[in-house]
Amino acid sequence: LESSQNDEKAPILPVETAKEEIVHVSPDNNRDEESVTEDSAPAETANPETGHVPADILAEKKEQAEVVQVPVTPAVNEQSSNGISTDSVLLSTAPYLMLEGGADYLAGWKSGIKEAGGFNPFAGLHYSSYVASRLRLSVGIKYSRITNLSAFTHTSASTILSFGEESQITKIKPRSLHYMGVPLRLLYTVDRNTFGAGYTLNYLFDVLSDVETYDLSNNEITNVRNFTSRGYTDGFSMFESQISVIYRRQLNKRLILHSEAFAGINDVKQDGFFSEPGSQRALGIRVGLSYQLNGRK
Repeated sequence: LESSQNDEKAPILPVETAKEEIVHVSPDNNRDEESVTEDSAPAETANPETGHVPADILAEKKEQAEVVQVPVTPAVNEQSSNGISTDSVLLSTAPYLMLEGGADYLAGWKSGIKEAGGFNPFAGLHYSSYVASRLRLSVGIKYSRITNLSAFTHTSASTILSFGEESQITKIKPRSLHYMGVPLRLLYTVDRNTFGAGYTLNYLFDVLSDVETYDLSNNEITNVRNFTSRGYTDGFSMFESQISVIYRRQLNKRLILHSEAFAGINDVKQDGFFSEPGSQRALGIRVGLSYQLNGRK
C-alpha cells in the first residue's frame, strides 16, 4: 500500500523510456563527449521495489548536465583619449613610400647675362619613417634639372694644312643640366600641417648642349651642321648641394601639397674654367604633390 501511494505522488517511467542521452559540448570542442543516462543515476534515487527512476529526478540530473556556453565576442581595439583606435595609431606610425612630382622655379644668376631662370620639372620617390610621435625622417631619390643656360659657348678648332689652311670649327653651347639627387628631410607634423628642413645632394649625370660644326677655308664657311649632343660636362661641378625649408599640407588620406624654398650651397659652374664673376648657385622655390603609396597618415 505504501508503494502504491509513492507511485501516485511521483510518476515513474519504464527504464527503457527514461533513458535519455545528454551530450556535454565544451566551447573549444576539445573535450570528449559524455552521456548521462538513468544507469548513471545514484542507486538511492531509484525505487527499491521496481528499479524505476522518477521523472523529476531524471529532469534534475539533465539540468545539472547541461553546459552553459558563454558567447565569445571579438576583442575591441583599445582607444586613446582622443578616440583613435590603437590599430589606427599603429598604421599611422608605420613607414611608407611617397611618389612626388611638380615644378621648380629658379631665380637664376647673372654671368654677363642672366641665365638659368625659369620653371623646371622634378620627380622623386621617398621613404618616410617615424622617429618620434610627430617627427619623421625621410630619404629618397629625385630627378631635377637646370635649363636656359646661354652665357657660355666653348669653341674648338682643328687645322689641316693642305693646299692652304683649312680648319674644322666646333662650337658647344650647354643648354640644360640634368641631376639625380638624394634628398634627406626631417619633418614635424601638427594635425594636417607639416613643417621641416631638408638637405639634397645632386649628381650631374648629363648635360644637353647645342653643337655647331663647320669648315673654314680662305675665310669661307662650308659644311655647316647643327645638332644636339649629350655628355659635355667640362666646366660644371659634378656635385651640387642644397638646403631647404619645407611646408606640407595634407589634402586627403593619401594626397599632400608640398612646398619648399631652397638655396644652393656651392656653385653650379667651376670658377676656374669659366672665369666668370659672382656665384652661380641654384636659388628658388619648389611646389608639387606627394602621393602616399601605402599605409595611412
